[in-house]
Amino acid sequence: MAHTYTRTTYVWFVAAGITGIVSGFLHIVRSHLTAGGTESVVVTVLAFGLTAVTAVLIFRGIMVAAYEQDHASRRGRQ
Repeated sequence: MAHTYTRTTYVWFVAAGITGIVSGFLHIVRSHLTAGGTESVVVTVLAFGLTAVTAVLIFRGIMVAAYEQDHASRRGRQ
């Protein structure tokens, strides 16, 4: 089978992995902060915001991978 993924697919998934790691770190930091300070609110918003960004990056990576496989499949039939 031919190689159907391009660097674009890998970039989306690597970016999702990096943001996921940072998001996980922020969630760990958030759990260790006291629940009354401004810092905990900021870290909480950042952690959940970055989690949402990670979900979007994963979704986009899956869509790009599916597009590339469809494109390779059409190219293989011709």
